[in-house]
Amino acid sequence: MPTRTSGDRLPLMDLPAVAERLGVNQRHIRRLVAERRIPYLKWGHLLRFDPVELDAWLDSARCSSAAAVPSRAASLVSTDRPHGSVSGRAERAGALLEEH
Repeated sequence: MPTRTSGDRLPLMDLPAVAERLGVNQRHIRRLVAERRIPYLKWGHLLRFDPVELDAWLDSARCSSAAAVPSRAASLVSTDRPHGSVSGRAERAGALLEEH
């Protein structure tokens, strides 16, 4: 973590530092900037990132396990059928294949 400077502010991070912190490549960070999906500062032609804003952005993107969205595959499984049976969508697809 960067050391604090006078005024009790953390120094700004550059693009390689943010990419390393998030575990992604620099190109991905540039795409997030282009899409305005990550907080950044533009200083002339330089991109800089405030570590406090970056932490807040990460916290806002965090999902709790209770609020996780079920996967698409789980939504195809019918709850009124016995375990191991196929969903209505799969049955219809099978019926269409049999017709041809």
